[in-house]
Amino acid sequence: MPVIDVVFTKLEAYRKKPAKDADLKGGIKVNSHTGMESITKEKVGTLGECLLVEYLYHVGYEPDIGGIDIRGRVVYHAKKLTQVCDNKDGNIVLKPQAFAEVQNAILSSSTVQALLLSRDIKLPPSIQLPRVKVDDVKEAEEAKGSKAA
Repeated sequence: MPVIDVVFTKLEAYRKKPAKDADLKGGIKVNSHTGMESITKEKVGTLGECLLVEYLYHVGYEPDIGGIDIRGRVVYHAKKLTQVCDNKDGNIVLKPQAFAEVQNAILSSSTVQALLLSRDIKLPPSIQLPRVKVDDVKEAEEAKGSKAA
């Protein structure tokens, strides 16, 4: 995996009072997205030339009760950078495999950080967490009871 490092450069989490007419009884929708803001080539230590991908990971809530913005940098290295990216109109564009690797690195690190930030300021989690339902507990108890007989 050519992703060498993911570095957070800015972490921001904020809460807002919901608007007076906001319908919180209908639930709160959580959405997140990532965006690669820039890709540059730079020499990094003994690795040589690497791609530095600056990104933004955003979590939004509907109704607007707050948000989370995580900015960071992915350091991506390959023996031959020309095999993982193209230069189009002066911009570096990642090829599909490299794009997937960078996106997965952004998602895995930023999703966990967003979950921690949402917990710290008491916003709903940015991902669906597992929950136990009463029906599941009853079924498990019944299954135990039938095995004991």
